[in-house]
Amino acid sequence: MTKISKRLFEISKEVKAGAIVYDLGCDTGILASFLSLDKASFVLGVDLSKDSINKANNRQEIKGGKAKFKVGSGLTYLDKSFDTLIISGLGGKTIINLLKDDLKNLKYFILSPQSDLEYFRKSLHEMGFKYTEKLIYDKKYYHIFSATLGHDKYTELEYKYGKEILEEKDKKYFKFLSKLYEYKDDEIIKEVLDE
Repeated sequence: MTKISKRLFEISKEVKAGAIVYDLGCDTGILASFLSLDKASFVLGVDLSKDSINKANNRQEIKGGKAKFKVGSGLTYLDKSFDTLIISGLGGKTIINLLKDDLKNLKYFILSPQSDLEYFRKSLHEMGFKYTEKLIYDKKYYHIFSATLGHDKYTELEYKYGKEILEEKDKKYFKFLSKLYEYKDDEIIKEVLDE
């Protein structure tokens, strides 16, 4: 059985039952293998690393045929059969650039950028996506976005911090942010920490 991190498990919870998933940047296929056990109808994992794909192909769980792995970049293998795209562990600007490609029939986007969050949030809206954002802690903080096509607009403060994150006001997270140079003097951090 595949051991899965809290971050990958939270990403898996966003996948709809029966989904046909394109997992870009799949690494050694842990998430794709996990999804193929019962949640997804099919998962294609794509990664630049031939070594990672070889490890993914040697996973015991994929022997049933619900997950396949290929060396590649971007959306090279994307066709109209896929309805869900997962991109996790890349920078926000890189993910936005990938979303400018032909998205075929994709309906659901599960995205977990590692950087450039304010740019990422704003760009998703500008590109015609609406989303919800979830913050999780798994040895460090991760942001998981579940997006669909649609329209929404946030305030500048919501783009900077995340609408749901501002609503939740997780003091541990805001304390973490207060130590980062680009946030240290923000009034909202002081407000949350003083509540």
